[in-house]
Amino acid sequence: MIPIRAQWVTVVVLIAGTLTTMTALGRHGKILETKGGHRIIELELAPTKAKAQKIIADWCAAGLYKHALEDIRFDYAFIALYSTTLALLAFVGAHVLMPVLARVAPAVGWSMWIAGALDVVENVGMTIELRGSPSAAPVVYAVSAIKWLLVLVGVVYGVIVLVGIVIVLFRR
Repeated sequence: MIPIRAQWVTVVVLIAGTLTTMTALGRHGKILETKGGHRIIELELAPTKAKAQKIIADWCAAGLYKHALEDIRFDYAFIALYSTTLALLAFVGAHVLMPVLARVAPAVGWSMWIAGALDVVENVGMTIELRGSPSAAPVVYAVSAIKWLLVLVGVVYGVIVLVGIVIVLFRR
């Protein structure tokens, strides 16, 4: 068993790494919106080939094709960080939350790694779209929608766990 103090330190380090990477990724991808007219999430959630083609065409016209591919490559590090951070927070939730919420901790934790795997599939799909096959858009959209739903659940649960951690620390 990993000592509780090591778990807290790991949670703090992972949260810091996730937030830092998220900030860097947001800054890197900002040009896709400001110069290219679309954020990367718009390609993730483009439900049709036509919508994906429009986004890709706008990025290409702005000279951002390689930048979009680079943004997707940078996302892989973020996937590892956010999915592990949210998974660990969920597993810690089994120890700090009231029983009703603690019971779902393992399911939430494992689902964060499923979300990460779906994010990888999404990134591969977006790369395929950018490289000339925007007909992958409905698949990318479906995978992305499921991923975002899981991540939303994980973030909400993670915030509840952080509150639980604070309560536990103040009780000591």
